[in-house]
Amino acid sequence: MSFRKLILFINFLVFSASCLAETEKLKIKKIVINGNNITKNETILEHIAIKKNQVYSLEKLIKNIQTSEENLSNLQIFNDVEISFWYTQEDEIQIEIFLTERWYLWPYPIFEISDRNFNSWYRDFKKSHYEDWSKINYGIMLDWQNFRGANELIKLKFRKGYKEHYNITYVSRSLGKNRSFFLESEIDFFRRKKTDYLISNNQLQYLNIDNDYTSTDLFAELKLISKKEFRISNSIFLKYHRCVVDNEINMLNRMYLNSSNKNNIGSYFKLSYSFKNEQRDNIEYPLNGSLAEITLSKNFGIESNINNSEINLKLELHKNIYDKLFFGSSFKSKISSNNNTPYFYSLPIGFNDYIRSYEYYVISGNEHLISKNIFKYQIFEKTKAEIPFFNKNQFKKSHYSMYISLFFDVGYVWESESLALEQSNNLSNSTLIGRGFSLDFITYYDKILRIEFSVNKLGEKGIFLHFSNPFGDTNVKRKK
Repeated sequence: MSFRKLILFINFLVFSASCLAETEKLKIKKIVINGNNITKNETILEHIAIKKNQVYSLEKLIKNIQTSEENLSNLQIFNDVEISFWYTQEDEIQIEIFLTERWYLWPYPIFEISDRNFNSWYRDFKKSHYEDWSKINYGIMLDWQNFRGANELIKLKFRKGYKEHYNITYVSRSLGKNRSFFLESEIDFFRRKKTDYLISNNQLQYLNIDNDYTSTDLFAELKLISKKEFRISNSIFLKYHRCVVDNEINMLNRMYLNSSNKNNIGSYFKLSYSFKNEQRDNIEYPLNGSLAEITLSKNFGIESNINNSEINLKLELHKNIYDKLFFGSSFKSKISSNNNTPYFYSLPIGFNDYIRSYEYYVISGNEHLISKNIFKYQIFEKTKAEIPFFNKNQFKKSHYSMYISLFFDVGYVWESESLALEQSNNLSNSTLIGRGFSLDFITYYDKILRIEFSVNKLGEKGIFLHFSNPFGDTNVKRKK
């Protein structure tokens, strides 16, 4: 237990002994913020559940302090957050917020594997007798977090290699009279010489024509987010996607674009509404809390025949069930009004969503249900450490924790029976079960390393490396 946490606990005991927590009222006289050399005070005050001159019971104050620490941590702009309180008078207190800011400006080179996960890349690399380095991306990226100290975000990416990617992203500070609105805008351009055009035998099939580009994709997205409460948000977003492919891809798979355009162009607009209730203690590696999110979407085809509606649902529950033992469970589903959508639009299981132990497969289908369940035992609780050869606090003050877990995943992906049979995708339209155990290491800057041993329903065993929350999205979309 840290010194500040100890002081907070002692204060709680002292006051509990002198008054009834449920009836004693405490007024917030002053809020002092320490360590925010860049982040503006108003950015911090917007995200805490404590307000100056407000009156709280001691029980409510303790709860709101914990909520405020979680809110600030989930902004992902601080390495450490601690909140304490001090008594200035018998019924008045001063709130002290102690922050360790992260490093926000990251111009860094890109050198990365270009595949759905590490194991898929290594399998193909091994098949080439460790000679094929083509699935490598390289370039440069500028990532400016907490821009102007207002929790704004600017991203610029220039990436060459196997999958070229050029990106501009901007996330605004809070807007409006009540500072409850946010804007997000993003433009992505992708270009590839080797393009997947079909899923057969639960694997991607590629086309590569000499050294020519075989596909380009342009994405543009604008999102308006409303947060009138700390953890509840409503979003409306509009997305545009335009795809151009080589004629041979269109010949190999007529449903790639599902378009009558003679220039091999497909495009559509997507309009979506999303409701999100975020109650997890940590969005990157939750131990307690819940998440409920539903997204309703309507597609409008321009040069492609896409006019379907979709419902995406995601539910999570995390709980500390006993001492160092934790349980987590998630349910994710996607329902579509029309499964006959173009290939370039679809996102099969194996990219952003996946079922553990099926990392080597891509499972075709536009509708799915996935449930992930895990029991975690805490080997090391969150432990703070200082790295001696760093002088700046943004890097010097670190923390780490470690868990061992048992997991069980089950999923089902719906695909047209005739199409699944024609393309020999036997994992579609069947119950998919994966189970195993993992060792999870978590450290600062939201870095996670998971080493998993798992078995699937085919009896295949493997050791897999992952670098993200098993309940979250991997952000490895097909075009990215």
